[in-house]
Amino acid sequence: MDVKGFAIREWYGKFSKLTVKTVFISVDDLILNYLSSDGIYLPEDYQQLSSTDSETKTSLNRFVTDVDLAIKQLGGQVIPKFTWSVPKDATWISHDKSLKCINSDEVLLLLKSSNQITHDIDYALGDGAAPEKSTINHVLALRKWVNVNPCLEFRCFVRNNCLIAISQRNVQQFFPEIIEKSHKIKSLIIDFINSEIKNKFFVENFTLDVFLTDHIVKLLDFNPYGHMSHSLLYTYEELDKVNILNDRNILFRYITSQKDVKANLHIWDAYPEDFLHLHGGLDINKFIDFMNLKENCNTFENGDCN
Repeated sequence: MDVKGFAIREWYGKFSKLTVKTVFISVDDLILNYLSSDGIYLPEDYQQLSSTDSETKTSLNRFVTDVDLAIKQLGGQVIPKFTWSVPKDATWISHDKSLKCINSDEVLLLLKSSNQITHDIDYALGDGAAPEKSTINHVLALRKWVNVNPCLEFRCFVRNNCLIAISQRNVQQFFPEIIEKSHKIKSLIIDFINSEIKNKFFVENFTLDVFLTDHIVKLLDFNPYGHMSHSLLYTYEELDKVNILNDRNILFRYITSQKDVKANLHIWDAYPEDFLHLHGGLDINKFIDFMNLKENCNTFENGDCN
């Protein structure tokens, strides 16, 4: 699949009136090297490293200035999005556990802490090999902060240019309001996609995320149809079999009770990698070291230290 067309800069111009105001900042190879380097360094600290050359320092200073200027243009609060991804997996490091940023330090802290952004840089083409950085025109998109009600965010699945299913996007919470307004929500989304999106995107199969505000549907993002995008309350095997005869047959799923709430998709993002390997049984050597440590501790507690 040609994922380049899903990059926000590729589709924003065509759909800008339907989505959140966005300012784009070009990202050169020096900035990419900074973002993908080991360690979480803000530019000021990164520039103190002996290995940082003057060209990189100049590029970083210019980048930081551009980011701060764009934030000011957008009203002082933004959400950062890299070429394809939003750094949702890094909100654990944010002071308020959100994506909202008010300066360049907060933007770069999220980007540097995100595995999703690293994936954008190295492996987003999906072939398992890291592409040459120069083959992709990476961009930082700063999107004006909108205080979206999480119960009014939805993912839509489009196959053969037809909407086949809608899912509640935040599946970690139960929202009774969705049940109460389900028919209206479904109708608004169907009308929006049929009038504004259908037959206008560059491929026939895709997903899109939307939110509702004052009974108006707004576009958030486009993503590939398939396992690169989470299917939320469906499976793609199930979606592939859906046959929509008319709008009434379009599926709409949402959490209907507290017991149906799903686990947080990013619950493990704040844990050290060694802990995850140990917890998941991915590294037998770490498990052996852990058991040896536990045995030594037991020996010490029992007083057998000879």
